[in-house]
This record gives sequence, structure tokens and C-alpha cells, in this order.
Amino acid sequence: MSIEIISLFLTFFISILIIITKKSFVYFLISVEISFNSLLLIFAMNLNNENIDTGIFFLYLLAIVAAETAIGLSVLLNLVKQRESDDYNI
Repeated sequence: MSIEIISLFLTFFISILIIITKKSFVYFLISVEISFNSLLLIFAMNLNNENIDTGIFFLYLLAIVAAETAIGLSVLLNLVKQRESDDYNI
């Protein structure tokens, strides 16, 4: 295993740890974004240059992750506006 893959797995597990331990919605969104991006980078490192469909699939997944973050930020803004707090309970 190369050092790049090990570091991406490490960032993934650190972001999962932050999701479990922190109670702030902002930390939750940032950690989910980091975990998705690290998984997508692992996926992108294993792409073949011969097949264009996998590259299009990668961009499609990246767009879905960006949309998920935008929806989460809009929910966060409404939550802070209503309750004036960004804490959540699991």
C-alpha cells in the first residue's frame, strides 16, 4: 500500500471519529464532506485512463456530495435561526 492510500484511509477514519464525538452540526457537515472526499479520492486513484465512463461517474458522485453539503448548510442556517444553537442529539 502506498502512503497516499494510507493517508486517505486515515483522514476517513478521523472524520468518522469526529462525527461520533462532536455534537455540533457544523463539525458533522465538515466531517461528512471530508469522509466522502477521501473515499472519492481513493476511487479516483484507481481509475483507468482508457475508460471515460468511470471519470464521468466520479464527477457525478462529486456533484452529489456537493449538493448534499449545500442542503446541509441550508438546514443548519434554518436550525440556527430557529433555535439559535447548532447542537444536535443523536
